[in-house]
Amino acid sequence: MTGCQNEPAQPCCDLSSSHCPKFSARQSLLIRDDAYGVDEASHPRIAAQLMASPHAQKLQIVVNRRSSQQPQHIYRYFRDLGATFLQFIPLVETEDSGSLSPASVQPEEWGAFLVAVFDLWVREDMGKIRVHHFDCALNIWRGHPAQIACDGAALPNECRECMVYRFCHGDCPKHRIASGKSALCAGYRHFFTYSAPHMKAMRDLLKQRRSPIELMALLKRSQ
Repeated sequence: MTGCQNEPAQPCCDLSSSHCPKFSARQSLLIRDDAYGVDEASHPRIAAQLMASPHAQKLQIVVNRRSSQQPQHIYRYFRDLGATFLQFIPLVETEDSGSLSPASVQPEEWGAFLVAVFDLWVREDMGKIRVHHFDCALNIWRGHPAQIACDGAALPNECRECMVYRFCHGDCPKHRIASGKSALCAGYRHFFTYSAPHMKAMRDLLKQRRSPIELMALLKRSQ
């Protein structure tokens, strides 16, 4: 569920310029480069695309090290522009030494990013916006198989014995480092552990044929 599925080629918005291409109803919009500090004033063509076309409401957003520092700002920005589906894709690039590149999101930062977005979504936007990682995690809590095309046979025993392995399945092979583990292992473990109580509550509500949206009201009352 960590983004290893085979995806069709997507048109791409480059946030460092005004380029924003046309796309069809079957495509989602991939947004990359520096999403740090985006706003409608500095990127009017992105705002116009999102507001004018229902097809633009499905977004894939690449998260690098800089943009990972403003998770709630980025989430709110695209939410307020009318996005209804968000998939956050971590930028993971390795150097010749095997270490992550300076632009890559670090594992702890990736986990903190997902947790911060989840905290907003679970309290304000369930039923309004779908977030890929959250959808997939809930489906696994409900007993459905993980939708990921990765080979877990080459993973170290530490991964296969991990309590969150059923959710990440070792992540994409392209994200794995010399140890055989995902470069983002600590981040995913943090997110899946943190979100577990909320996911269990949503699963139980669905078992009772109730809406998981009820959790939002419970969380608001507990504040």
